[in-house]
Amino acid sequence: MTQWWSSAYNDIVSQLPQSIVDCLKLRIQNTKIRGKKCELNEESDNLKGLFEEASYNNKKQCMKMNIKRYEEMLQDLIEEKEKEYKAEMKRVQIECKNKTMSLAVQLEDTQKELENKIKFIRKQMIVIQAFNERFGQLGLKTEKQTPYHH
Repeated sequence: MTQWWSSAYNDIVSQLPQSIVDCLKLRIQNTKIRGKKCELNEESDNLKGLFEEASYNNKKQCMKMNIKRYEEMLQDLIEEKEKEYKAEMKRVQIECKNKTMSLAVQLEDTQKELENKIKFIRKQMIVIQAFNERFGQLGLKTEKQTPYHH
């Protein structure tokens, strides 16, 4: 490649990235001094293509970076939604467990209440049965004692 800059700038130019050197070369090529366009050398015609290729590569790299950033954002969003889902599932499980426990307590209370009512009814039945037996005994005695009964 032919040197197109003054040798006084060799140290500076050698430290620059090639893309910047190419860009400077293109700017010089497009610069007009006293109405005349600067001519660099026979390679200056290729600079525009090189610059466009560098621009394309830069855009491509930007797109890759954007895609990567969007993928990371999407992954973060997925993880956040998974956490929300797990928290909601846990909340629903706790709510269901609490309702189940509440229903179990209500069932136990209802069962105790029914058992108490059954005990009460059994006691009443015993009292009624005893009353009937006694009344029956009295009825038999009264029938035997009453001559007018017929």
